[in-house]
Amino acid sequence: MPELPEVETIRRQLAPRVQGRVLAHVRVDDERWCMPLAPRAMERALRGRRVESLGRRGKYLVWELSGERYLLQHLRMTGNLLYDPADRPVHTRVAIDLDDGHALLYVDARRFGTGQLAEGRDGLDDFLGARLGLEPFDPGFGAEHLRALARDSRAPVKAFLLDQKRVAGVGNIYADEALFRAGIHPLRPAGRLTRAQWEALAPAIVETLEAGIAALRAHDIEVMLVDMQYSRRTASIIGFDRYLATMHRVADVDEVYLFKRFEIMRFWSENGTFNFEDVQKGDRGRLAADVYDCLARRIADAIDYAVQ
Repeated sequence: MPELPEVETIRRQLAPRVQGRVLAHVRVDDERWCMPLAPRAMERALRGRRVESLGRRGKYLVWELSGERYLLQHLRMTGNLLYDPADRPVHTRVAIDLDDGHALLYVDARRFGTGQLAEGRDGLDDFLGARLGLEPFDPGFGAEHLRALARDSRAPVKAFLLDQKRVAGVGNIYADEALFRAGIHPLRPAGRLTRAQWEALAPAIVETLEAGIAALRAHDIEVMLVDMQYSRRTASIIGFDRYLATMHRVADVDEVYLFKRFEIMRFWSENGTFNFEDVQKGDRGRLAADVYDCLARRIADAIDYAVQ
């Protein structure tokens, strides 16, 4: 699932290529993408509009089009934007021809992604306001804001952070890392966090997202230029996952083990395949070899699915 850093990386890479361009032709081949609007109605609404800017709010790409029309695009789990791909993937859902001769494809194997319209600035504000809270880069975001939102909340703090109406843009990976940095158990009820814990967690969220964006930029991950479902190179460096010391609860063991998934990703990206003898070498502390092997195989299965 693309989270704020991935979507922001896509925005930064795609914006220079589409801003100022006209959507000369639009073809929507999946009615689920634009529901409740019909595909032909969406095509008419977009065709001929100039892209004034490409922004982002939370995990949404915000296409500002001429005539104060906005396209709110959410990639969900498997959505990809491909700029001038060599071939048209089988799961292409939307095809856009730009007025400069370039093409943009939206590809989504599982069809969870959406594209919705908002008319005027008020319509945009209403759309986002009904779905999203403050995001960590907003000026009003901070420890006191989070503490006020969580007052009397019995939800686990990780679930609290994943609620987009409370905190926009944070997903599973970055919530885990932020909580780890702040030294807070993910299952602790949000309403029971102390002021000191909120003061540690708020900057940890911002720092984690900033680190994710920096890592994606540093490794030149061409998110929308390469189809992540079909590129082994891109699949080997998907997201920020390999950089994080994330928390996992293993089987019926009570303790939370630290598991650096980047080790498995590194072995895979360097060797092209998993070598389970290699990834199990070294001191794993109390993380039993059979548990490590299980986790390694789960990640291997996920990568194999991504590159099929």
